[in-house]
Amino acid sequence: EFDAVTCLERRVVVHDARMHPDMVKMYMNHHDFAFDEAFGELADNAEVYAGTAQELVQNALAGRSSTVMMYGQTGSGKTYTMRSIYEQAAVDIFSEAAGRLVTVSFVE
Repeated sequence: EFDAVTCLERRVVVHDARMHPDMVKMYMNHHDFAFDEAFGELADNAEVYAGTAQELVQNALAGRSSTVMMYGQTGSGKTYTMRSIYEQAAVDIFSEAAGRLVTVSFVE
């Protein structure tokens, strides 16, 4: 028996159960996707922030534009994770903003 998705270092494997054309046997297809970073179910929000948005926040503080985009299946925890990323980014931004004008946009 397989989980539907396995997160490995820098890759995600989707396991797809299929019925053999004889309609008796089942078989598994494994679809492998490479990413810059992949986080398993045990990753906490601090680890996700450090591996994704933290560098972008530092870039923004240096005067460059940055964008964080998150996508995934409905109910997979994106809103929960993004809420934590907003909070951690705000702490980093406002601790280093030093009186500068800060403009932030969020779209969900």
